[in-house]
Amino acid sequence: MLVSHNTSTDAYSASIAAVGMAIAVYYGLSGVSCILYFRRWICKSFKNFVMIGFLPGFGGVVLICVFCKTVIDARNADYGYGTLFGVGTVLVIGTLLLVLGIPLMFWCATKYPKFFSYSTDPPDLVKDPNGDDTLAAPLGTYRKTGSTVMAAELIAGIGGDGSGTAAARTAARVANLMNAKLVLVFGYEPSSLGPRGGPLEDEIRAVGEHAVAAVQAELAGLYPALVIEAEFVQDHAVEALINVANARNAEVIAVGHGGGGPLRGALLGSITYELVHRAPLPVLVVPDDPVDD
Repeated sequence: MLVSHNTSTDAYSASIAAVGMAIAVYYGLSGVSCILYFRRWICKSFKNFVMIGFLPGFGGVVLICVFCKTVIDARNADYGYGTLFGVGTVLVIGTLLLVLGIPLMFWCATKYPKFFSYSTDPPDLVKDPNGDDTLAAPLGTYRKTGSTVMAAELIAGIGGDGSGTAAARTAARVANLMNAKLVLVFGYEPSSLGPRGGPLEDEIRAVGEHAVAAVQAELAGLYPALVIEAEFVQDHAVEALINVANARNAEVIAVGHGGGGPLRGALLGSITYELVHRAPLPVLVVPDDPVDD
């Protein structure tokens, strides 16, 4: 605001245009990183070459070229939005955003080390012996115990309104294929409208128990041999899922997303987004069942 009011520079519009530079860098590096991360699998099949090799690599190179072209063009005042210190305003703001992001990234790396770390599979893990199944193979991580091959546990988050049912179905299918255990988790925060453990919290838990019981009954009918357990955690949904997954050494968290109107979609979206970025293990996001109007 100060810059726009005291100079001929349109800092508002320049800031919006400068965000495009950061987006180009982010997605460009993501495309190149995809090739590096999956380099051992790119040549395994033609599908792998296209999906995790050519397409992300092509997109990454194009975006990096777009970024470089923007840097070259934005140096001049003719690019629009005026100049600052004799340089195009878009370039100045875009460069400041990228430079300021470096110390912020290092601070986040110290604050949330798990998000920035990569852990290889422990030596006692082997690949899914039922690898022909396309759904179980990417998630199928089995643990050796003598001559027996045992699967780890899968976590599925359930909401009091039944959200997450589709995710639980998918997790149940994977768990059944893996001969694993499925754990349904309902997290609810302590009430701020009264003393802890009051009737409101009891009511919230009762709603959760009803929702989980309905999902558990449905899955038991679909997969009679599947072991299904339930946990009710008095904590924020994201914290509850992560804590249960860590305590049980789970391999995957399945969670629903979307559906049921804009308010519910926004709430679930925020939970899903936070979980994907904070969970120290893979997160399987499954669209919720559509709700009839």
